[in-house]
Amino acid sequence: MIQEAWQRAIPDAELDPTIWRKDTLGAWIISFLYGDRTSPFGWEADEANPSGKPNQAKSKRLQPMQWENWLILRSDHPHCVVTSRGLCNVHVGT
Repeated sequence: MIQEAWQRAIPDAELDPTIWRKDTLGAWIISFLYGDRTSPFGWEADEANPSGKPNQAKSKRLQPMQWENWLILRSDHPHCVVTSRGLCNVHVGT
């Protein structure tokens, strides 16, 4: 399931897509840092559309998300927290 979510992250033509990708908000994530909330490049997988299609497996709805973005998007006040500038992740709106 995690590998399927990783494949939905956005690859960059300049970097190895097996290691580096971006989430839908533009934040960098690193493949082997799934579940790591101590790294700025750690990520989680969440359902893009929890209601989904009745016959669609949960794994088909999982989207990769940089962990801070994942936390805030699950809150009552969703907004983008982390995006990228060059090869760095940066906080926005703080």
